[in-house]
Amino acid sequence: MVNSERFWARLPQEPARTCGRSTMKNPPDGKPFPSETQAKGASLGYSHQEGAGSGANVTADRPQTKEATGISGGKANSSQAPQLEFWLDGGILACVCPGCGGPMSIRLWLRLADCFHCQTSVELTEEQVSQAQRLLQRRKGVATSPKGPTSSGSQSPQAVPPAPGGSIPAVAVPPGPLTPVPQAKEAPPFRYVARPWHLFLHLPSWLISALFHFILLLIFGLLAVPGSRHPAITITTTISPEDRHGEELIWEEDPLVAWEMPDPAPPTAFEVSPIENLLGNVDLPLPPADPPAPTDPTGIEGSADQPQILPPAMQPGGLLSGRNPNFRKTLALQRGGSEETEAAVARGLAWLARHQNANGSWSLDKFHLAPKATSGPQDGLGSVYSDTAATALALMAFLGAGQTHKQGEYQDVVKAGLRWLLYSQGPDGDLRGPGSGRMYAHGMATIVLCEAFAMTGDDTLRVPAQRAIDFIVRAQHPAGGWRYEPGQAGDTSIVGWQLMALQSARLHYHLHVPEGTLQLAERFLDSVKCDYSGATYGYMPGHAASPAMTAEALLCRLYLGWPPNHRAIRTGVQWLLSEHLPDIRKPNIYYWYYGTQVMHHVGGQAFRKWNYAMKPILLELQEKSGRNAGSWPPIGTWSSHGGRIFMTSLAICILEVYYRHMPLNRAEAIEIGQKLEKAQATSPPEPQG
Repeated sequence: MVNSERFWARLPQEPARTCGRSTMKNPPDGKPFPSETQAKGASLGYSHQEGAGSGANVTADRPQTKEATGISGGKANSSQAPQLEFWLDGGILACVCPGCGGPMSIRLWLRLADCFHCQTSVELTEEQVSQAQRLLQRRKGVATSPKGPTSSGSQSPQAVPPAPGGSIPAVAVPPGPLTPVPQAKEAPPFRYVARPWHLFLHLPSWLISALFHFILLLIFGLLAVPGSRHPAITITTTISPEDRHGEELIWEEDPLVAWEMPDPAPPTAFEVSPIENLLGNVDLPLPPADPPAPTDPTGIEGSADQPQILPPAMQPGGLLSGRNPNFRKTLALQRGGSEETEAAVARGLAWLARHQNANGSWSLDKFHLAPKATSGPQDGLGSVYSDTAATALALMAFLGAGQTHKQGEYQDVVKAGLRWLLYSQGPDGDLRGPGSGRMYAHGMATIVLCEAFAMTGDDTLRVPAQRAIDFIVRAQHPAGGWRYEPGQAGDTSIVGWQLMALQSARLHYHLHVPEGTLQLAERFLDSVKCDYSGATYGYMPGHAASPAMTAEALLCRLYLGWPPNHRAIRTGVQWLLSEHLPDIRKPNIYYWYYGTQVMHHVGGQAFRKWNYAMKPILLELQEKSGRNAGSWPPIGTWSSHGGRIFMTSLAICILEVYYRHMPLNRAEAIEIGQKLEKAQATSPPEPQG
């Protein structure tokens, strides 16, 4: 039996035309095409109505030869082009697949018909393209003449030449009568609208699983009962009024502290002693107190038969114990000082004493008018006016050398300076006074009152010191900083002086500093750091890092609890040592003052390297002769603002670093404390006055 192929014919094909090619070698079900007897009379169920999308099924038998394989693949004979019937399905041109009988979509511009069921692809002939175009034109109602040959009802079928080899030729079937295609209304374009849940169902499985578990964890987190939290990590930005109004504050003493440091006669309330008790018999032209208070015959000097008890801050192990005159010089020699540094300190204090005003104060801009002044108006007067700042700076230098209003060579000088500060203080604790940089002045003056109280235990200074601390607390900005006036957003420079004052208050357990104030100050330091770890700092938030602000902020961090071996402290110290070591060609006394203290508390090789560079510079810059002998000329950054008083006071404090404060480095502090205990046991006390 000779195998034959089946195909559908719509128009007779010219023998010379090239037939369409199929890429399908076998039917989609894998079975061979039907034989001649099976193909004859087979009906595929299509009706022959043009334009309705169907036509008559006509079968023809042809022999299978090596030259022509028809639809099954290979080269097609030029006389065996498949006849295709076209219809419109909406806006899509389609025809019947000669391979599987399914619909084929036609891409007319490519002259291809593709079956998406059996993957058959048929190339259209010129006549088939013309037929498809005529169908489209009828659909649109446009009467145009066809480009290709058309079939007529009177045209007789052409005879098909016999196939080579004696095979049975294929019979061309004439088309049926043509029926007009009605004008179809264009359907609106199809638009698929996805429902929200459809989008969820089309997500990948891993994403659905992740969303489900995230929602589950979120629900568990909301239902979980919060446990107890450690108070150390609960930081609020709002301080309660009870903590901010210090003048009315009443707090309970820590029983543990009271047990370790018993007070033989704790007062039930603050009792302000007359200022005259602090002054003794020093004859200074000051206005009388208002109202006049009776003079205590014993005053703060103490009776001769009463032994002097060192306050806790001055006892071995206390932060100010190095100022004890009995072993101050010994500490200086052990910690990197020398006979030359001690001599420079002595000369500097003598110059300051000569330039004290008659009322006990000092002046930045007119120190040459002091009764005993040797310097003239051209010798480095400051450009700013603030007697409070000048007095506080000078007293800081005297207190750093162990000189107080109760003992030392300059006790009368210190007493007169303290008396002037107390008369200048307002009822609310305000020590700013008139002039420029008033919060600078208040911070410096508060340091003096707190240190004098911690070094002597003189109860006359307790209330003024506490009121000054309370003023700092109230003046703090909500973001944690301080600036020129109370309530202003802070800068690192003024914040450093206020934190040093608060740290000085913590030297004595009778002075109270709210923890919330210190926590807010830490927040401000976080806002001005210039790197993630907090190793470098700028003047204000967003400013670039500078060595002076970095040194000042690192010192604040140390006093607020960072250990000297903290990673950020070490990184910042290394930056200062490697890139900003003291250089006489780049004088900056403000930076040197804070840098020296940071290196002192870090200790070790860092302080030795810094001291090796710092000490010879200050010894060289000090005036050795003339009317300014003992002072330092105001050179370098910002020194012209404060003048010679500012420069000399800070230079003296730098040279006192070996004993002015005990180091916060625990190992070095323990070693120094043990040496001080031995020295105290073997050396007689220094005579008073």
